[in-house]
Amino acid sequence: MLTTGFVAFVLPVAAGWLIGKIAVLKYVFTEQGIAMLSAVLRSDVAIQVSINIMDAFIELRRFASNNAVMFERISAVELRQLQYQQQTDEKLEQIFEYISEHEESSQKVFFEGQIYDAFELLVDLVRKAIRKITLIDGYVDVSTLNLLCKKNEGVSVVIYTHEKTKLSKADIKNLMHNIRL
Repeated sequence: MLTTGFVAFVLPVAAGWLIGKIAVLKYVFTEQGIAMLSAVLRSDVAIQVSINIMDAFIELRRFASNNAVMFERISAVELRQLQYQQQTDEKLEQIFEYISEHEESSQKVFFEGQIYDAFELLVDLVRKAIRKITLIDGYVDVSTLNLLCKKNEGVSVVIYTHEKTKLSKADIKNLMHNIRL
């Protein structure tokens, strides 16, 4: 016997549900309980309701048996996904542990599109110089000199480049002091 108008397939025992802040006890029948109830109730409405409920149980059993393979596959996929998630979590934990235990390398490798990272490293290197910066570059232009302008006071700069560079002595004079080309 259901105490509400909701039709649900529930465990064959009475269960307490919390609705809002009021606990309501629901009564449900199993398929066998409906069969026993139909033997006791004799009215046409009671018999028709019992038949409809029995049909619902039969349809539920048919649905479960027709889709058993699908349910097993879903369970297998869930299990695999949980295993992959656990493996991924373990690998990420190993990576983070390795990173936390090791110092960052002073040498860097940059890939296409990492212009800002490379520029940031160059500026950092120029600012860390204490006495002298020696630059060996086949192509030096004004942007290179702008980068070298970020050096500390008292740091000298020596640039080795091609004789036919696009820089003029005026560029060097305007942008930097203590540079030998």
